[in-house]
Formats: sequence, structure tokens, C-alpha cells
Amino acid sequence: MTVTSRSRPQESAAEAASAPPPGTPAPRDAAAGLAWLDLARIGATVAVVLIHVLAPVVEARTTPFAGPAWWVADIGNSAVRWCVPIFIMISGALLLQPGRGRGAKEFYLRRVSRIGLPVVVWSVGYLVFHHYWSGIDAQDAVRQLLSGSPSLHLYFLYVICGLYVITPFLRVLTAHASRRLVWAFALLMLGLGVVDHTLATLGETGEPNAATRFLPFVGYYLFGWLLREAATDRRSVLLAGSAFLGGIALTVAGTGAGSLVQGGWDTYGKYVLNSLSPTVALMSLGSFVLWRALGTRLRALDSASVRARLRTLGELTFGVFLIHVAILLPLRAVLPIPADVLGTLAVGSAQLIVSIAGSLLLTLVLKRIPYLRATV
Repeated sequence: MTVTSRSRPQESAAEAASAPPPGTPAPRDAAAGLAWLDLARIGATVAVVLIHVLAPVVEARTTPFAGPAWWVADIGNSAVRWCVPIFIMISGALLLQPGRGRGAKEFYLRRVSRIGLPVVVWSVGYLVFHHYWSGIDAQDAVRQLLSGSPSLHLYFLYVICGLYVITPFLRVLTAHASRRLVWAFALLMLGLGVVDHTLATLGETGEPNAATRFLPFVGYYLFGWLLREAATDRRSVLLAGSAFLGGIALTVAGTGAGSLVQGGWDTYGKYVLNSLSPTVALMSLGSFVLWRALGTRLRALDSASVRARLRTLGELTFGVFLIHVAILLPLRAVLPIPADVLGTLAVGSAQLIVSIAGSLLLTLVLKRIPYLRATV
């Protein structure tokens, strides 16, 4: 879904096909070697919508806390929390590659032309939407805008904007520093992001704002570049799979235990499900390597037509991400998720399908309208 998908240029073989680590299947060609990023982007977009579909159940707004349906929703929600970090790592994989041949000025102009209008249009649009839907007033709207979260999902745009600002500086690091140093810096920044989230949530030291939201995510951004050519031999896949499944298990256990301690959905559960919790960081790094491993093994990606269809679908995910909340919130009112397990699965699936299909349709329409196509 990342905004980079909307304008990503074809990379040369020299840029994209650097020698992989030992044990990694050799890429067929530069385009096939990067097609897995489109797969990951599509999967992450579906995961984001699923999180928002299940949110009322996990937060015990429509379902009794700690009942069977709640646990089903908690497992489903916890299992896809890798989605936002994956989006950020995809951007890092594409934008931090040294030698892309653009100076800082050209990079900034290109990024502003791609994301500037969507940030303005959708920030204002959702504030107006929430004024009528949720009853927020002008003061609330200004506060949400300054916090960098005019709607529950739009904080991502502010994170990406901040990462774009520092990208030319990080490219100097990836171009000239040793790989070991970049690994150390990525671990340091991700660790600081986890600590920042811990202090802000559990220590109640305050929340980020529009100018600083991106800082805790710098580690993920760097890991996208570092893991872009990760080994996908059996040992590496087993290690990544263990991190992924272990992260999911710990997230489910953490949300459950934390919520039970507090007697309901509250601070502890929110802490564990955040993109910067330790368990989500673990599953996210594992997930990124698994997406790459899947891409290296799918012979279908040798086909230029398959890659073209994937690219086309991947370019629609930005619009789906932006639009789906405006479809899902009214849909919840018309078709609320019931309190039983079967109802949660059935109605949740229906909400997921309708939200994605409706968002895809609207994105296709907007892409055909001059001026508006630039917003998605």
C-alpha cells in the first residue's frame, strides 16, 4: 500500500540485483526479484482492513470481554499486527537503496508531488467526515490534526512524510557505512522506538505529534533495506517463521493476560497490540523475511503478465487504505458484528469483503477522474 507503489520507477538490474546472501535463491531478474514487495503490500492492506473490522470486538464494544468471540477476534487481530511495519519496511526497501541517481531536491519534489495532495485532501476529508459521523468539533479537529492522526488510520501518512524528510540523509548511511553499522543503527532505532512506546503508553509520558510520529519507526524503515535481500534458505525461513509465530503467540498471550489483569480492554492490551510493542516488532521482522521467501519460491512471478497484474493491484492498495474507513464505519452501524463466534466470523468476513471491494471500486473511479486521481 505504501505511497511509493504509486510511482515506483522500474529499477535497473544493477540497483535491484546485488549479490544475495549465501543460501538465497538467485533472483530470476530485477523485476521478478522485487515482485514479492507487491505481494506483501497487498497482504498488508487486507490485514489493515481486518484489524479495523475486528476492533469493536477486541475492544469489547460489541462482544462480552474474554468470551469465546472475543478470544477469536483477539487471535485474528494479533496475527496480522505486522501490517503497518511491513508497509514501512517496503518503503525502506525501495527508497533507501544507494545509487538511485536522485539528489535530495529531486527526491523531495517527487515525494511532495506524490503524497502532498493525499495528505491534505484526506486529512480534511476525514475531519469533516468525523464531524458529521462522530460529532467532533473544530477544537477536536485541530487537536487531531496537530497530533498527526486526523483519523484512526491516517497517522500512517504523517509517519511516511517524516521518513521521506530524512531519507536523503539515511541514503548516505546505506551508501557509505558498513552493513554491520547499519544493522547496529537499525537495532538501536527500533529499540528506541519500542522504549518510546513503552514510556508513552505505560508511563503515560505523552503522545507523539504530527512532527515526531515518524521517529519511532526509523528502525523499521532501515530494516526494510537491510532485509530486502535477506537469505531465504531453509534455516533462515525457519528462523523467520519462528519469530513470526512466536511474535503472534506472545501478542495473543500479552493482550489476553494484560486485559484480564485490568478486568477489560484497557492500557495493557493497547500496549501489546501497537506496532512498536516488542512482540509485534518480532513478528513483523519475521513476516518481512517470509514474504521475501514466498516471492523467491513462486515460479508464477517469472511471468511478466502476472507481475503486471500484481503491480496494478498493488497500485490500488493506497486508495483502499485511504477509503476503507469511510465505508467500514457506516457498515458497522448497518451490519454490526454479533456476540457469538459464528456471527463474528460471518459478519466480520462480510464487512472485510465489502470494505475492500467498495474501496477498490471507488479507487478505480477516482483514478479515472482528472485531478482526483492524484489523491489515491
